[in-house]
Amino acid sequence: MLYEVYKKIKRERGEEMALQLAGRLHATHVISLTESSALLAADLSLQHGLAMAEAMVYATGRDQEVEVITGDADLEGLPDVVYSK
Repeated sequence: MLYEVYKKIKRERGEEMALQLAGRLHATHVISLTESSALLAADLSLQHGLAMAEAMVYATGRDQEVEVITGDADLEGLPDVVYSK
């Protein structure tokens, strides 16, 4: 969710830092949201009370069978989530 990352960093640390981070993220592998991930996201949102963006991130990780590494406290404590402040 490049949108979420860019917005948060820009608000908290300024545009220059947000642009630097966006450039770094551009070099990573971006995974598109699939239909199955979207449906799983809806289920996870209902199950865990997650907002749309958090549910999509979490569902994509589950769909790809990888851990989600995040600083988002809403995902803290969920299976296969590594939370870091």
